[in-house]
Amino acid sequence: MLNILVLIPVCSGILLKANWAVDSYQASVNSGDLSGWIFLQVVKMDGVDDENGFNYVFAQSADNIDKLLDPKFAWWTNNAKVLSKSEQDDLALLTTSFKWTKDERNVFVTEDDLPGAGEYVQFNYGRPANITGFISENKALWKPFFKDNMAKLNMGGWGVARHLTSGTS
Repeated sequence: MLNILVLIPVCSGILLKANWAVDSYQASVNSGDLSGWIFLQVVKMDGVDDENGFNYVFAQSADNIDKLLDPKFAWWTNNAKVLSKSEQDDLALLTTSFKWTKDERNVFVTEDDLPGAGEYVQFNYGRPANITGFISENKALWKPFFKDNMAKLNMGGWGVARHLTSGTS
């Protein structure tokens, strides 16, 4: 499974944006253009307020690279078909008053996982010298550990992924 993360900065209209995004995202899943999606608020646990950092994450997934590259993967193109006239008007108003300060797209391919869900998700990033060795170690050592201990650790899922590319718009 491929996952693409679109990270979104602070904006006053983010709740309105999230409301219309839900309908457009779900329409893309229902039509088979996406295999899944999630919208998360970033919470910094270190007490450091980074004014230039991201504060929301949109993540969407595809079953293969062809679906990821398909124009239908652009879920926002569903807005005119999915949103009511009133919602489209709200979105147009938001678009005129909302300044998009920064976004970034990171593409990861899932190497292994223990599926699950939770209200909170933690992403841990690393830069191992030997990526293949790192992934093999995670599969051999950490996957069995988390499989046996997820309930005791209050975990809803676990996974390891390979970073394919980054980009900004």
